[in-house]
This record gives sequence, C-alpha cells and structure tokens, in this order.
Amino acid sequence: MQTDREEVLDLVHSTELALQKVGLRLLVAKATSEDVPDLLGLVAAEHSRIARMATEVLAQNPGLWSIADLAPLKRATNPHIRQRGWRLHRSRRGWEALIADLEVLRDPDRHLAALGRQPTAPMYLPPDERQQQYIAELLIDAPLSRD
Repeated sequence: MQTDREEVLDLVHSTELALQKVGLRLLVAKATSEDVPDLLGLVAAEHSRIARMATEVLAQNPGLWSIADLAPLKRATNPHIRQRGWRLHRSRRGWEALIADLEVLRDPDRHLAALGRQPTAPMYLPPDERQQQYIAELLIDAPLSRD
C-alpha cells in the first residue's frame, strides 16, 4: 500500500510526535524542494528525535537544498542547533565535510568546536575551485597543527 504525499505531509505536520516520526520516515522517499523550509524548521525543533529524523530526510535528498540554506542553523544562538547544521553540512560528504569541520572550529562553544578537530580530507576527487578557495581561507587561522 502506497501512502499519498498529502497524507505524509499531514503526518509530518501533526502535533503528535509518534505521527510526526512516521511522516518523516515516509517523507524520505517523497520529499521535494517545497518541503525544505519545513524540514529545516524541524531540524531546529526542540525534540531531538524529530530534528534527527528531519536531518535524515534532508541528508537523503541533498539535491533539494544548498549549503546556503543551512545559514540560519549555523548562526543559531543554541549550540545544539548549530551542531545540527554542522552535521547536515557534513552529510554532503567529500570536500564539503572537510569544509564543515573547518567552519565548526570557529564555533564559540568549545565542545562544538572540538568536533571539527579531526577533519579528514576525502580521497580521489580534488576540490572544485570554490572549495579550494574557501578551504584556503578557513585554513589561514584554523586552530590546527600542521600535522
């Protein structure tokens, strides 16, 4: 039995956490770019499980959103929300994961900043020109040893 997209969205917008969780599980395969603002709002939600599930929907659908869409999460006053933005940025993998790690090193919350201390450069594919420039800028004052 296939669930209609409108039914899935009704579940996602439910006030009942259990129904919201079911809706988010189903939305992974049905998400569209129209869902991105709501999903980003859920990433910043109070309930960590809902936030994690909304992050998963976005991570499984990277073509629907851009790194720029994460700016409000990354600028949030709450370090937990900034961490969710970092995790979502990291979900892009490759050089974007390294960029996310270098960005988080500057976070004022020392626990969050520590998450970026072990950046791992991806193998095989070189960064594109934009990524090269941005990585160079981030490395200038990154609190990392040369090793």
